[in-house]
Amino acid sequence: MKTHRPVLEQQKLDAFLEGASSTEKKPENTSQRKAALKQKTSITAKSSSLLKNNNSPKLQQRTIGKFQVEMPVELRKKIKYASVTDGMPMNDLIVAVLTKHFR
Repeated sequence: MKTHRPVLEQQKLDAFLEGASSTEKKPENTSQRKAALKQKTSITAKSSSLLKNNNSPKLQQRTIGKFQVEMPVELRKKIKYASVTDGMPMNDLIVAVLTKHFR
């Protein structure tokens, strides 16, 4: 058996959802939209190019729990027992990796 929401409650919900979506300001014309998108992508492009051009050792992707983690291959070799890190919370893992790296 379906229950119907009262009309007033549905109108309040619709107004709330409409207000939530209208608070996001979208640029009016396409050039502003493109500029905003370019600004967002340039930040990520800069950070990834810094990672690549920083003469850092090659990064190796590893799945830890449900996270994809990139770490230098040398550092990955220093962590001998990968099964120990699999169940760790992410911040504990980062602390363990950094302390092991900077010893």
